[in-house]
Amino acid sequence: MARVFVVDDEEGICQILKTILEDEGYSVQTADRLYKARSLLDEETPDLLLLDIKMPDGDGLDFLESLKDGLRPPVIVISGHGQIEDAVRAIKLGAYDFLEKPVALEKLLGTVKKALRVRSRQPLKSEVPDILEGFVGETEAVKNLKSKVLLVAKADVTVLICGESGTGKGLLAKEIHRLSDRVEGPFVELNCAAIPDELLEAELFGYERGAFSGAYQQKRGKFEMAHDGILFLDEVADLSLAAQAKVLKVIEEKTLSRLGGNDLLTVDVRVVTATNRELGGQVDRGKFREDLYFRLNVVPLWIPPLRERKGDIEILFWYFLEMAEREVGKPVRQVDPDIFAVLREYSWPGNVRELKNVTKRLLIFSQDGRIGTELMRQVCLDLFERPKPLPSPGGRSDEERIAENLEQARKRFESRLILDRLELFDGNITKTARSLGISREYLSRRLKTLA
Repeated sequence: MARVFVVDDEEGICQILKTILEDEGYSVQTADRLYKARSLLDEETPDLLLLDIKMPDGDGLDFLESLKDGLRPPVIVISGHGQIEDAVRAIKLGAYDFLEKPVALEKLLGTVKKALRVRSRQPLKSEVPDILEGFVGETEAVKNLKSKVLLVAKADVTVLICGESGTGKGLLAKEIHRLSDRVEGPFVELNCAAIPDELLEAELFGYERGAFSGAYQQKRGKFEMAHDGILFLDEVADLSLAAQAKVLKVIEEKTLSRLGGNDLLTVDVRVVTATNRELGGQVDRGKFREDLYFRLNVVPLWIPPLRERKGDIEILFWYFLEMAEREVGKPVRQVDPDIFAVLREYSWPGNVRELKNVTKRLLIFSQDGRIGTELMRQVCLDLFERPKPLPSPGGRSDEERIAENLEQARKRFESRLILDRLELFDGNITKTARSLGISREYLSRRLKTLA
């Protein structure tokens, strides 16, 4: 039976938490003062500590900092005076999570269970605090990034997120929105690289009916749609110089006119941008305006590539596996620990996105609820060697060419095509089957023969 200490100066809160946790089978002791909590800890170390910050005889975070390693169980800080600075400090001091009162029952119990799994060192699929939802990692680089995001989110300034493709720049932008004072406003996203230059300004600023050929009706632009919220410009380095000048004007003056229109519209928008390029170099080459660069780069955030945070690979794997189990509706009963050595050796050019795809692929091809290194060799060639194109007849020995009949060659080609298409659609069986012109049922049967 797990032992939980609840430290809170409100007797009603202590009793409610004690009742709830005891109903779940935990042994619970309470303390309404820090000195009482210290006495309890001197007698025994619990499996979990729920700690309030504002206590009559001191600060809960100072108390947390004073705990020796031997008296340091996982700690969940709970506060009715939630400040972002308190959350940052709590995590830096080693707290497992930070929850604001009133705490939803389901969230509280879920966090308690996760923290207790950490205490018992059992493998856990979601062994990460929820302060940054979905941005998973416990390495020092990620902890530092989380601390910065918690502070930056509340400051209504422009943010430039830098990092390689697949590191999670879009996810981080959404977290800034969720934690900001603009959370009630819209989050509007535009990938600047996905829109042709001649259409980009129309997407950003909108247009009036008749502004150009094909403009049959008025349309609001992304800036207008993001009023009172956040506009996330992904791949901002791909903005044309003409668009850059207009974006700078909107940010500085908070006004714009739709294409083909004369009315001046006021917009209150916080701009968050992202790029996988070195934007300062783009400025030096004359491809990006220096004044816009400094306007966007008020707060820079850099996401390290996965190869520089390999300590997070296992925890990310469990996180993505849990997510894939829900999406695919297929459980996994056993994961061979040896696979993590293979995952850590790989260079991950596709970063976290590639790990997510690999995890989902392993789940789809797994049989008998087991994932091991043999399965990885069968369906994740990238982890062992770069996949090679199918050899042409002239590139193979005579013996190989003679030994393979037409049916074997067809199966070999079909297997490679299915695997390639499945990766293209991030493991989505329905989309993969549709693109191949086959039924979902046939594809599912064929996948079982490949694993």
